[in-house]
Formats: sequence, structure tokens, C-alpha cells
Amino acid sequence: MPFFWDRIWVSPKPLFRYLIQFEKDLAFRKGSAHQGPAEPGNASSHIRQLEVLVEFLKGHYVSTIESRQALLEHGEIRFDLLWTLFPPNTIVYTESYEFNLPRCLKFNWSEEEKVRGGRVFVLDCCYLGYDGESLGDASILLVIEEF
Repeated sequence: MPFFWDRIWVSPKPLFRYLIQFEKDLAFRKGSAHQGPAEPGNASSHIRQLEVLVEFLKGHYVSTIESRQALLEHGEIRFDLLWTLFPPNTIVYTESYEFNLPRCLKFNWSEEEKVRGGRVFVLDCCYLGYDGESLGDASILLVIEEF
């Protein structure tokens, strides 16, 4: 028996997190590509596909981009826009809980969660850790309470 989908929907949020990288990649490709017809598989076709993606993301998130930019110009951000600040593999600076010393983490993913009394923004990060016996990757969750 065949399986049919009525409608498939995927959130563009994960793609938005790469928007800056997409724009950089597009500028690089435009600068290094030989212009020619946009045939499948050639550089012109890849550039056009990337242009369509960037145009879509900028159009879909125009109010988000404008709100974030206006707030960041004043060193501010809203809780509901925190997700826009952290592209995957971003370096996150914080303080260690144990010693209140600076700590550098690599951001993996995030999600907003409802908890009793409000919402929190959870960042899953990793770092190079040493437990006295072995050196290796360690993970940590950072929690930002709603503000």
C-alpha cells in the first residue's frame, strides 16, 4: 500500500541560521564563477539556486531581520529573537559555574522550552574537557530564562 503525504512542511528556521554564510558563499561564487548558461550542475546554476534561497530567507524573515538589527544597534535583544543570534558552530563565551572563569564553548543547537513559570532558551554546546583522567569532548546545556 503506497504512503502519500498531503503536505510536507519544513521550518525555514534552520536555514535562516546559515543566512550570513549563504550570503558570503554567494559573493564568493559570483566572484569566481565563469558566466555561462545556467545548466544543471554548473556554477551558474548553483549561483542561481543560492540566490533564490537567500532571496526567500530575506523575504520570509524581513521583519525578524529588521527587528534584530534595530535592537543590536543598541546592544539589546528580545527573548523571542535569541534563536537568530546563534548559527551552528558559533563560539559562545560564558563563565564556568564552578570557578567563575571565562569559558569558550561551541554551539550545537538550541530550542525554546516551556517550564513552570515561563519559558527558557536552551543552548546545547560542547567544549574540550579534562576530568583528571581523560581529555575529550564534553557537552553542556546553557539555560537563559525569559526576560
